[in-house]
Amino acid sequence: GGTVALTLDMGLSRLIQEQFGEQAGACVILHPPTGAVLAMVSVPDFDPAVFVAQDTRAIHTLLNDSRSPLLNRATLGVYLPGSIAKLVTAAVGLERGLITPATSVVCPGFLTIGNRRFHCWKRDGHGTVTLQEALMVSCNVFFMEQGRRLGLERLRQGWAAVGLGRRTGWFLPEQPGHLPTGRRLSEGDIALLAIGQGPLLITPLQAAVMVSAIANGGHIVTPWVVEVVDGQPMLPPSSRSLGWAPLTFAALRQGMWAVINAPDGTGIGAHSDRVRIVGKTGTAQTHVPGQTHGWFVGFCPADEPVAAMAIVAEFGGSGGGLPAHIAKLVCEYLLVPSSA
Repeated sequence: GGTVALTLDMGLSRLIQEQFGEQAGACVILHPPTGAVLAMVSVPDFDPAVFVAQDTRAIHTLLNDSRSPLLNRATLGVYLPGSIAKLVTAAVGLERGLITPATSVVCPGFLTIGNRRFHCWKRDGHGTVTLQEALMVSCNVFFMEQGRRLGLERLRQGWAAVGLGRRTGWFLPEQPGHLPTGRRLSEGDIALLAIGQGPLLITPLQAAVMVSAIANGGHIVTPWVVEVVDGQPMLPPSSRSLGWAPLTFAALRQGMWAVINAPDGTGIGAHSDRVRIVGKTGTAQTHVPGQTHGWFVGFCPADEPVAAMAIVAEFGGSGGGLPAHIAKLVCEYLLVPSSA
């Protein structure tokens, strides 16, 4: 019965909700140093008052709604990550000494493995790209090549290290997601996993924890929301260190900066003249032909981050579209006084 203060910013939550409109999806905003949840939005939502009022008709409508408004997509929704997984592929390659920031790969628009041809999203190719350029334009060939060289076990270790495949420690129900095993996976399958396609499922909350680690220099935080109880400040949960080299995070940040701020970056829709934003977009194929999940992960400001975010638009197209747009508005709301 005590008075409780939460870490949530209701104005920020309202802004995100408005931007989603009728588009299904989720958004999680964390404070990277501590893991405090600034916003957690799931769309479509519902009015909990109907359960308090025991409004049978309204409850029946919610239970039978095909859009699943009772599902908290931020913690219980599981999605293919698409190209946001390339951040982990890059980090593992750097940590294992397989690549450096100067490593380059020629992308002719496809990668041949055995008798199969795996296409880049840009069918005529990106030409010769370095790591930063590959992140900037989200070159599939660059990261598929790294994935086949790393192998499944080293990729799995990287995914697990950043918190994928297990619950984050959030105090309400959440899904652990899924990491693939080595059963019946070909070299081509592993190459596709390196770009976030295949039997790899994550939640938006996990994605926010992952990108928070890049923002804070390598610490896996536990999301939390209760800040004060009866005037007594609550200490944030402890974090664990990834143990990755500072140069790994510097290389990821450089690539993520180019994604948002270079003219050819896939996340140019998140560019702001008022806030330094970095990020990575993702467009994940789904079981529905022609429909993709759009992802954005990133943080702001670039130098001393106060917000790390994961945004997914369910069957919402490209991550460079609505998710990137929401990311820009989130950062400007938090960091530009006139935007509040």
